[in-house]
Amino acid sequence: MAEPVKFTFDQAFDGGAKTRFDEAIERAEVDSKEKATVAHHSGVAEGREQVLHEIEAASKAALNQIAESAHALFSQQQQLKTELKQEMVQLAYSIAAKLAPALMRAHPLAEVEALIEDCMATAHKEPRLLVRVPETLAEDISDRIENMKTATGFPGDIVLIGEAAFGPNDCRVEWPDGGTERRYVDIQKEIEAAVQRFVISGSDDVTVIDDKQANTLPQQD
Repeated sequence: MAEPVKFTFDQAFDGGAKTRFDEAIERAEVDSKEKATVAHHSGVAEGREQVLHEIEAASKAALNQIAESAHALFSQQQQLKTELKQEMVQLAYSIAAKLAPALMRAHPLAEVEALIEDCMATAHKEPRLLVRVPETLAEDISDRIENMKTATGFPGDIVLIGEAAFGPNDCRVEWPDGGTERRYVDIQKEIEAAVQRFVISGSDDVTVIDDKQANTLPQQD
């Protein structure tokens, strides 16, 4: 008697035709591949978007850093410019302070004469002017008084007094209703104070002296 053959589920009785189970399996495989493809493209898109966001954020951070660096550099430049300007003012004043006395000693008469003539022109209606000059210049000024009166048209009298305490370029002119004077020490103090105000404030607008005082400053011929 022959041995019975055990049945296996891989044996097909329909000549190899696909069953509904086979078709279901194939559809599942296709769906799985499609979903995998969609997921892949979606992942790529999300990754690209994330990279773009990161690039944008990095660019903004870099621009902000550049802007901050530029602002700091500009501030440093302005500070250096201010310091340089202040140093130039100090240097110019130091040079002028050393040169001015020498120029004044070289032209003492010219400066004193200029002030006297200015007063003669200003107070030409006054009957008399009292003029105080350095004692060392009194004789030379006395010899020039008449020429100055002629040049300015001053008709009054001049009383000339030599002052031993006056500096080489100091001069004071007095009349009943007013007067003026030129003292180098006072002018120098005004200039020093103006320079110090400029250095402290860093301002370009510094008024050293007024117009009246400016007319008494030493001038080089």
